[in-house]
Amino acid sequence: MISENIRNEIKNVFPKKKSKVGRPPTNQKLVVSGILYTLTTGCQWHNLPDYYGKPTTVHGWFRIWVKFKIFDKVLLKSIDAAIQHIDSPKCFITDTSSAKAPFAKFSGKNSTDRSKMGVKMLKHKIFWLNNLDL
Repeated sequence: MISENIRNEIKNVFPKKKSKVGRPPTNQKLVVSGILYTLTTGCQWHNLPDYYGKPTTVHGWFRIWVKFKIFDKVLLKSIDAAIQHIDSPKCFITDTSSAKAPFAKFSGKNSTDRSKMGVKMLKHKIFWLNNLDL
């Protein structure tokens, strides 16, 4: 789960439903938490705990938000909040790691394969001066 103060900082970045027609809106707080859970643990979407909602719903929102670069906006908002929290940041540290894509050795020549040989998945984490996660 993300804390309320972080949620308040980024809540305006996510698009709101404009019409009252259709399905009721999903709990975006749980969707964001489910996406962050999946990205930080590395679990597959279908292994997402039931608490966060249906994996297809969470993954669907993830794909939409990636398409519209919502996570880029969240990152910029997080950096702005970090800068406001500390008077003069001296540095930002980015920690990345790469791991072989699952089943990469089993991929073939088909362009629709999940991953080609040697392609790696990147995981990023950003820390700021006071060692708080963004």
